[in-house]
Amino acid sequence: MKKTQTNFQKFLEIINAESYPTECIEWWGGKNSHGYGMVTFMMRPGLEGRMYVHRLALEISIGRQLEDGLLALHKCDNRVCFNPDHLYEGNQSQNVQDSHDRNRRASRKGSKHPLSKLTEKDVAQMILMSKDGCLQKTIASVYGIRQQTVSRIIRGERWTHV
Repeated sequence: MKKTQTNFQKFLEIINAESYPTECIEWWGGKNSHGYGMVTFMMRPGLEGRMYVHRLALEISIGRQLEDGLLALHKCDNRVCFNPDHLYEGNQSQNVQDSHDRNRRASRKGSKHPLSKLTEKDVAQMILMSKDGCLQKTIASVYGIRQQTVSRIIRGERWTHV
């Protein structure tokens, strides 16, 4: 009878192979709440450790642990991919810049912010009302916001994209 391999044993077999496929190698085991593959292992009796699968794959492929502050970043934008050819080391600011460059970060600017009371159309109208001589206090009461918020919008400190 053939013994079944654990997810971790399958993982090691793939990572230790001579070459990798060109496509993503997707993790089939557990994932965290953000969708990244996770592996749990025994560090010593009574103490388990958890690690991102893609980080572990990169560390094994480069033959060393990543330095503090460095992350395993994906070239392929696939959170469950652990193909070492799709991974590279970088810091958090590189990760954020990469997500901006690839349009992966949802904009939370203006009306797209979950706590926004205004729309871009409202702000444009507020600016016109101010130019027409309407008091900031009056504008604030019309839109149900504070006068200070209106002042910051009119001065160009808030809603600068409008």
